[in-house]
Amino acid sequence: MKVLVDARPVEKMHCHTLGLWHFSDEKPLMGTAGVVDWYLDAGISRLVIEGRVTGQWAEKVLIAGLRGMVAEQILMVGLGKAMEFDEGRISLASGYMVSSALGLGLNDICMTLPGDGLGRPDVISLAEHTLFGLAREIGERKLKPRIICDERDVEEILLGFQTTKVRLKGQQKIDIERVGI
Repeated sequence: MKVLVDARPVEKMHCHTLGLWHFSDEKPLMGTAGVVDWYLDAGISRLVIEGRVTGQWAEKVLIAGLRGMVAEQILMVGLGKAMEFDEGRISLASGYMVSSALGLGLNDICMTLPGDGLGRPDVISLAEHTLFGLAREIGERKLKPRIICDERDVEEILLGFQTTKVRLKGQQKIDIERVGI
């Protein structure tokens, strides 16, 4: 499995599919989801207001047909209530994102770490649990996740990923590459 870590701003890249996260009690949208929503003239917020995107735990919504944006489609995964978001849910949510991507027949997906709108959580732990969920779900299949992050978080994400890579040594080959420098 190969994981790319990309610190370019989301508006500077193009992905076929962009994976975003949404808490059920998150209004307005925060983090990368908020930035993308702004570029879409509150298109995601309108879906939230209409109840078509709720952010309930494990909800998966595909928003397709986007033009002129960072991605042709957005895969939103619900994280439930922010106060219920813990390490176990980080791994599970990451697995839900990539299992959905695999189900769609994708070869790659751009995504942030789950809960990127929470401010500055323990990025190392968040990265560790994210990679564990990705590795468990992807296995030897051909899906290449590109993790979009803030430049300030790159070193901590790489450290968290490296820690998980060492823990999974012998179980799964994981290559981590920083791109977009």
